[in-house]
Amino acid sequence: MNAPAPASLRRQFGRAARRRKLVEIALGASWWLGSVGLAALVLVVIDNLAPLPGALRLVAAPALAVAALVGLWRKVIAPLCASASPESAAQAFERAAGREDNLLINACQFEATTLSPEERTLAAPALIQAQAFAAGLSLRGLLRLRALGLWLLAALVAVGAWFGYAQAFPERCANALARFARPLADIPPLGAWAITTEPAGDSAVAEGSAFTLMVRVRALRDGVPPAAPLAIWREGADVVAVDALAESGSGEKLALSRDSDGRWIAAVPAVRRGFALRVFCGDSCSPSLRVAVMPLPRLASSSFLVTPPAYTGLPATPAAGPPATLSVLPGSTVALSAEIVPAVEELTWQLGGQRIVAAADDGRWAAQATVTTGGTYELASGEVVLVRAALALEQDKPPRVELSGLGDNRLALPGEQLAVTFMAQDDFGLRDLALSVRDSAGGEAWTAKTWSWIGPPGVPTATSSYALVLDPERFQPGHAYVVTAAARDWSDGPAGVSRPAVVRIRAIADIAAVAEADAPAIAALKEAIARQGEAAGLSDNLAAQLVEALANQRLANHRDAIAAKQELAKAAGGAARDAFAKAADAPTAHVLASLVEGEMAVVARDLGALPARTAEQAPGAVATIRDRQRWIHGQLVALLG
Repeated sequence: MNAPAPASLRRQFGRAARRRKLVEIALGASWWLGSVGLAALVLVVIDNLAPLPGALRLVAAPALAVAALVGLWRKVIAPLCASASPESAAQAFERAAGREDNLLINACQFEATTLSPEERTLAAPALIQAQAFAAGLSLRGLLRLRALGLWLLAALVAVGAWFGYAQAFPERCANALARFARPLADIPPLGAWAITTEPAGDSAVAEGSAFTLMVRVRALRDGVPPAAPLAIWREGADVVAVDALAESGSGEKLALSRDSDGRWIAAVPAVRRGFALRVFCGDSCSPSLRVAVMPLPRLASSSFLVTPPAYTGLPATPAAGPPATLSVLPGSTVALSAEIVPAVEELTWQLGGQRIVAAADDGRWAAQATVTTGGTYELASGEVVLVRAALALEQDKPPRVELSGLGDNRLALPGEQLAVTFMAQDDFGLRDLALSVRDSAGGEAWTAKTWSWIGPPGVPTATSSYALVLDPERFQPGHAYVVTAAARDWSDGPAGVSRPAVVRIRAIADIAAVAEADAPAIAALKEAIARQGEAAGLSDNLAAQLVEALANQRLANHRDAIAAKQELAKAAGGAARDAFAKAADAPTAHVLASLVEGEMAVVARDLGALPARTAEQAPGAVATIRDRQRWIHGQLVALLG
């Protein structure tokens, strides 16, 4: 009796506890799968057969979810977390046998405790009695294997039913689950048709862009008569009701056309306002789609700062910004300031062939450009053109010039002095003015006088007078000359030209004596002019043929011919001198004396020395003779005038 009992009860009850825990976990999981799975399947089937309203689904779905969570905790998680100790098995056996003396659990405690010899002696009867009682216990009665089998069957039935239903009706199964998962969402029940749309959900388009809807319909069972989908849309709404087809005023029909790929397509061009739409086909419909409109960027405020070209001397001036017409002088610098709402990532300014990228500065966009050509300008952000307006170039008008004092057609004598007056005006200041003359018969014009002013911007108005001397060297008798005044400003534009005035120089043959006593003197002067012209003409011929004359050694022959004509001119000049002296015209006689005795004598001297000139010296000598002869001729003509 003093020997300790074999430590077999704890091992026996430990194995029993572990087996019992596994059975309880399997039983709970089977119960949970069977009950929750079948309940959920019943709800899915009911919703497929007779779609449940959203309020009922809102109650049923959370209730089932709570029940499933509670059952999972009590039937699976709690047994999983429970202890599988020998003591728990001992208590279970005692409850099953109806014992209340704690025999088995006390025996387990004795086996787990180190006892003294005296305590072993006292505990030995209890241990022997417990071992004897445990030998007759059956574990099967404790494990509830029958219940486990029934619930395993229920779980298998639930899983099999779910698998079979999902395989047979995948779309309907998924539809019902989605409707219970989101009971308040717009998920219509499936009818005979499955409808898919592109876009599948809410979308957004840029203001003014087109919206395209693509629809595909597919029959969910055989034998369904073909049907065409119909889209109902409602502008300004967030949703189109499921019963929109039955209710009048719920929206407008959107025409759908079928393409070669079997898709049904509808388009809404130039969307300006958001709308909602829903597609119907037979007893089926799609979720309501909402199309939002993203407003295009707009100009909230804008302004220009125009700086005219520097030559104008004008300060920078503010001007109305886009979309106003921009009208500036060529070469003006324009600064743009604009605020865009809603905010944009970039802004470009195109004008006159230029593309300027604006810079963002404290919520506003700024850019600057120099305008050289007209046309249009535009502001754009990416592909979106915000504004397009006219760009006009103001023309800087040429200066206005008026020429007076000559009349339109003036008849004058050679050597006469004419008083010419001009007045010039310009909006932004004058730069210079030139008085030019040209022979009406042709030839290049020459500038008689030029006036210049300091600038820019220069003077806005200028008035001046000039004495135009009709020098016979320039103004040939018998010719007509066009006199104009041309004024320029500081721009690159054309000059302003006055109305032309024509000055006709009297021909020598038309000049008559003012008195009968002057007739012999005038005739002698005309003779001197004619002979001097002939001598000058021979010198011109020699200049043209000088190389040939030198080569053929005929320079002396040419000299003799010129000298003969020059001598005749001198003789005629002397006769004219004497005639004017006789007529008591001392000034004219004095001038003729200086020409005959001075200038003509110099020409005769140079002609006498001409044959001695070398080939290198001859051209210069001939040119000197020609110039002097022409000058003498001009002076004679001036005396006649």
